[in-house]
Amino acid sequence: MLILISFSPPFFVTFMQQKRIIFEDIYIIFDFFLI
Repeated sequence: MLILISFSPPFFVTFMQQKRIIFEDIYIIFDFFLI
């Protein structure tokens, strides 16, 4: 994850600072794909 953050654009880094929101969105997306 640290590597992705270091190579990611600045706007994505700012989003990564809100890890809880992003991880919740990712889990929701994975749930939809699994279903």
